Amino acid sequence: LMFNATHVPVGPDQAQHLEMARDIASKFNHTYKNTFSLPEALIQDTVSVPGLDGRKMSKSYNNIIPFLCTEKVLQKSIAKIVTNSLEPGEVKDANNCNLFKLYSLFASTDQVASMQEAYADGIGWGDAKKDLFTVINEEINPIREKFFDLEKKPDLLNDLFSDGAKKVRPQAQQLVAEVRDLVGISKIV
Repeated sequence: LMFNATHVPVGPDQAQHLEMARDIASKFNHTYKNTFSLPEALIQDTVSVPGLDGRKMSKSYNNIIPFLCTEKVLQKSIAKIVTNSLEPGEVKDANNCNLFKLYSLFASTDQVASMQEAYADGIGWGDAKKDLFTVINEEINPIREKFFDLEKKPDLLNDLFSDGAKKVRPQAQQLVAEVRDLVGISKIV
C-alpha cells in the first residue's frame, strides 16, 4: 500500500495477505479519501515443486532441496528423495514419481522424453537420481556461482538496499504525510 502498487505478484498461499491489504485500503479510502490503490494479485499458474518426501517443497515440512549449496550437498539431498522399492529393470511409472516431476522442471523436452523411455525400460533409482543431479546442477551452477560471489560481498548488497531505500523514501514520506493529514495526526517530533 505504501507505494500504491496496482498489481502484486504473489503465490496462491499469499493471496489472503493481499486481500487483507485491499480491505484495509478500501476501508481507509471509504472513510477518508481515495488515497490507496487497491492492488490486484498476480498469481501465476501454480507449479508445485515436490520435496524430498513428495509433498510440496517447504521449509516447514523440512523437505527442501537446498539448490544454493555446494555440489556435494546437492547430491546428498537428491540421494534422499523418497522412491518406491521397484528394482532396476522393473518398469516405473513416470506420471506418479516425484523424482520424475523434479527432473521435468529442469530438463529439456528431449531429456524428459528420454527419461520417460528410461522409466519404461526400468532405470534404477540411483541412476535416475544421478541424472536428476546432473540436470539440476547444470541449470543452477551459474546461479550458485553468482550467489557465492555475492555472499562474499555483504557491503555491496547492503549498499544496494540502502540505495533502493533512498530512492523510495521520498514517495513513502509523502504518502505517510498525506495519510497523517487525512486522519488528523500531527507530525510526531
